[in-house]
Amino acid sequence: MDAAPPSSRVRRSVHRPLPRTEGRLVRRLRQCRRASQLLDGGRPHPCGHLPFTHRDREPRPIPWTRGPTKPLDIARYARNPRIARVCADLGITQERGEGIRRMFEEMRLVGLTDPDYHQTSGSVRLTLTALSRMSPEQQAALPRGAEEILTVLRRGDHPLGTGDIVAATGRSRPWVRAQLEEMRTSGVIRWDGKSPRDPRATWSLP
Repeated sequence: MDAAPPSSRVRRSVHRPLPRTEGRLVRRLRQCRRASQLLDGGRPHPCGHLPFTHRDREPRPIPWTRGPTKPLDIARYARNPRIARVCADLGITQERGEGIRRMFEEMRLVGLTDPDYHQTSGSVRLTLTALSRMSPEQQAALPRGAEEILTVLRRGDHPLGTGDIVAATGRSRPWVRAQLEEMRTSGVIRWDGKSPRDPRATWSLP
């Protein structure tokens, strides 16, 4: 008898049957995705109702590590690891877990106030407010072109130097420096350096 092709041997060695509950979740999510085309040109479409049993949901309270008043200090956690893993593998979710940090980051990225996140023993309340993080006085004092610099600072995951901001905006160094100093005076941004001519000084949002 001829030996099986190498490719089939590899497939058999890699394939592992999923647990019964997890396999049921995979089948249902794949059926939902095929039937309703969850992604069409990058735009989500409604999927309809997908039935899950109580065994699939397994609701459990989130183990708060520092209390619900500090949502950014919560350890990364998923209420149901099976559903979180399946959704992540199918590309339905951006990451595994509850996404609390991501919603704070995205609100700050566009310059809006932090979400109002509150959980009780039986519910979760989330309020997203379309209000600027800056006070009306700070907004009125912004120089022309300041929003361009603020966008660069929001997208940076660490404080940026003047040269970094010049490279990101494509503006001249004197223009960027003047805008930064004016925004620093009004309290919109923060400067961190050892001396006025410190070449390693950085700019960041408060």
